[in-house]
Amino acid sequence: MGFDAFANQSGFADYFGKGEYGNDDDFDGIWGIWDEKFLHYYPKKMSEFKQPFFTTLFTVYSHHPYQLPEEYQDKFKGGSLPIYRTIEYSDWALKRFFQTAAKADWFKNTLFVITADHATEEIQYPQYNTVWGYFSIPLIFYKPGREDMGMKDELVQQVDILPSILGYLGYDQPYVAFGRDVFSSKDRPFAFNYLNNTYQFFQGNYLLQFDGQNSIALFDFKADPFLKNNEMNVPPDTVSDMQARLRALIQQYNNRMVDDNLTREVNWTFYLRRKIKLSPTDLLSEIMINVLHVIICFQCFDALEYLILLSLR
Repeated sequence: MGFDAFANQSGFADYFGKGEYGNDDDFDGIWGIWDEKFLHYYPKKMSEFKQPFFTTLFTVYSHHPYQLPEEYQDKFKGGSLPIYRTIEYSDWALKRFFQTAAKADWFKNTLFVITADHATEEIQYPQYNTVWGYFSIPLIFYKPGREDMGMKDELVQQVDILPSILGYLGYDQPYVAFGRDVFSSKDRPFAFNYLNNTYQFFQGNYLLQFDGQNSIALFDFKADPFLKNNEMNVPPDTVSDMQARLRALIQQYNNRMVDDNLTREVNWTFYLRRKIKLSPTDLLSEIMINVLHVIICFQCFDALEYLILLSLR
């Protein structure tokens, strides 16, 4: 799948894939090592890492042709769509991952981020076959011992991962991000994406569509999930506010692309000349800033796939 080259270009120190796993009997013949096998292997590999560490794991069995290992053909019942059996299998594999990881000394010091690179084309519920439903994915932050954090019913997006982790670390130096810290109440939840030559900006209950010059539609996507009623002329302040925020994001992104200024290089000379010793947390934060910018923008093929692990000591 080319992840080894991608990991190298992104600045990762090491890559562990099919070759490093070392047992082709566990290769499915298409995507990679079966999830259950690899998710049992990887936490043991992580125990060899020097702490603190940052690592990312990519699972594969939410992808077509939705195969299962021979020994599990009768274990998972699935549902009305072919993908359900493999999602059930991947969920069970993830459970085994945490059972193994829970025995490691780094487990309680680790923030787990579970998300997807994009939604699936296997759609059961019609409301997800919409221009907002195509972007609906899970995003879970899990800290062992903090299971009481609960679930937030608010807008969140992949670009929120970087500022959320840095906020969790207490990092207070400048960095470039287009999202927000989901653990902070300072910023209003929002999300944005681009589909069919149209920018889409989400804020509160509203979805604003913008063609690059003008706003062309406003929908209450929660009350009107199939987007039948264009409310452009109803709340003018909502349109102007959302449009201004979206224009600012587009301008920032375009200017930074032109100026090659989407990431902030670490000024190691600054630290060395002043004999500043970075704490493990600050060092990890500096490394993550550039690496996470690449990870959360990278696109591949289907549902629950990313497991970002940040271990502190």
